[in-house]
Amino acid sequence: MAAQEPQHFSDHLEIQSVLNLYASAIDKRHWSQLEQVFTPDAVANFIGIGQFEGRQAITDLISSVLCQCAATQHLLGNYEIQVNGDEAHTTCYLSAMHAGHGRLCGGSAYRLGRIYRQASAHSRGMAYYSSGTELDFCPG
Repeated sequence: MAAQEPQHFSDHLEIQSVLNLYASAIDKRHWSQLEQVFTPDAVANFIGIGQFEGRQAITDLISSVLCQCAATQHLLGNYEIQVNGDEAHTTCYLSAMHAGHGRLCGGSAYRLGRIYRQASAHSRGMAYYSSGTELDFCPG
């Protein structure tokens, strides 16, 4: 078991890094970085919006929604990661703030929820093939 511990720790750090890259990429509007987050055939289910298939469809949705915001901040925490070979299941808490822009200027939305992901290993590391969001609190 001791021989597996460094790899287990490394897997957890890599998965947490991919989750953090997702939040950072969307807050900075670096859409191309989502190529490192989602597999080409990923499926994402955004509660209240719908299911989207393929990395490009997911990226297009995220960018079309967030371009309506002057600023966003996605904070993640309480990471739960289960690794089983080349597969991983993750859940983390999400606190997201969206500040309106243009015709939505002055408006804001605050969301509390969970992000869940299923990841698989590939030649460049871990990437998500299944993704979803559950909102626990959404005033407004």
